[in-house]
Amino acid sequence: MRRKEEIKQEIMEKLLELLEKNSREKNKSLAKKLNISEKTVKRYVNYLVKSGKIKSFTIIRSSSYLEAYVNINVIKGTSTSQVCKQLSSMNYCRDISEVSGEYDILCRVTGTSIEDLNSKIDEIRNIKGIERTRSFIVLRKWN
Repeated sequence: MRRKEEIKQEIMEKLLELLEKNSREKNKSLAKKLNISEKTVKRYVNYLVKSGKIKSFTIIRSSSYLEAYVNINVIKGTSTSQVCKQLSSMNYCRDISEVSGEYDILCRVTGTSIEDLNSKIDEIRNIKGIERTRSFIVLRKWN
């Protein structure tokens, strides 16, 4: 038999997945999908916010929203963590990850036009310690 804590963690993970798809979904709907009470949904969401697992709830207008994935190489001897901290202070940098492989950092950048994305990527390129970048503009999303 699974422990109560394991079940709770599993439900919270499913809750996070549902909120990633639609952060505006009502607690009643979430409760029904997760087979728990609305009160429990509210308590779990509050916990996830307080613990930092949810940073913010966002509304994105699809008609004026573009994004690009930027692969970043850091100059040898430069702290990758420091570069990530600088990126996280830029409000258009999302999903910043230190990665293994050919590049050191993967960052999703949001903008309202190709020119806007280009300008933001140029700002990233000017961060001290960045050696090179490679950008991929998203044409269509499937999920």
